[in-house]
Amino acid sequence: DKIGGFPGDRPVSPGDLTATIYHCLGIDPRTEIHDQNGRPFFISSGNPIADVIG
Repeated sequence: DKIGGFPGDRPVSPGDLTATIYHCLGIDPRTEIHDQNGRPFFISSGNPIADVIG
């Protein structure tokens, strides 16, 4: 919008941002780890931002 409150195009989520950071560090963002109770989850819920990584 005109005051910068919402993205005009290509919105990204916090998960996309963390996936991009992991990708740039050479870590697969879809890596699965387990919590203390043995439940699996991915280290990032988003996808790398293609505009950032080229």
